[in-house]
Amino acid sequence: MPSIPKLNKAPGHTTIFTEKTLKEIAGYIQEGIPHAIAAECAGMSYDRFKVILRQGRLDLHHNVDSMHSRLVKSLATIFREHIISRLHKIENDLPGAHGAQWYLERKFWKYFSSKAENMELAEEIEELKTQLREQKEENYYIPSDSSSKPSTASKRKGRDDVMPKV
Repeated sequence: MPSIPKLNKAPGHTTIFTEKTLKEIAGYIQEGIPHAIAAECAGMSYDRFKVILRQGRLDLHHNVDSMHSRLVKSLATIFREHIISRLHKIENDLPGAHGAQWYLERKFWKYFSSKAENMELAEEIEELKTQLREQKEENYYIPSDSSSKPSTASKRKGRDDVMPKV
């Protein structure tokens, strides 16, 4: 049987993800609170919450029943209910249909917005910017003292070695 991949936890990390926090976060999201705020209200960082969701999707992919996969399933159920109730308003032209349409176009833009391709591209660009920023921070080196800086003479020497003399 192949092993199921697990995402790494931060060293020394104590888990705050319990059945209680699962229900608490799902409850906040059910009420319409954004994911980041719901996670922080439950005492969890949004970055940690995203890791838990990724693990839950991995567990679902491998048919593993875990707290992580149960959270992903419960959020999918919540979103399904949100979508169905708003689609019902729109299809039956009930009061609030325009608000329901607005909600779906913004909350679930990948599925309901006419500008989904542009918005998805913008999201990918932002992700790339974040990755480049993180990579730049990892590779950025600040010497501890000024004596470790190369002198201008060594810079010139390096250039003379590369460029042919005329």
